[in-house]
Amino acid sequence: MSEDAEALRLVFLEKMLETSLAKAEILRRMETTPVHHLDRIYSALQQVRKVRRKLISLYRQLSRNGGNEPT
Repeated sequence: MSEDAEALRLVFLEKMLETSLAKAEILRRMETTPVHHLDRIYSALQQVRKVRRKLISLYRQLSRNGGNEPT
């Protein structure tokens, strides 16, 4: 295996480890967080996702327009 491929594999495995650890931490916190706090967290997460989708949409429009303002 080439050095580049090995480096890429290590980065991928590191990211997977970070993701697994993050999921485990989230589950641990969910077990100890009151339900009303989870509702607020979920609502905030939904807002973040909405803004993220809007930003991606604007970026795509800018890319299609060659960097000009979106229509």
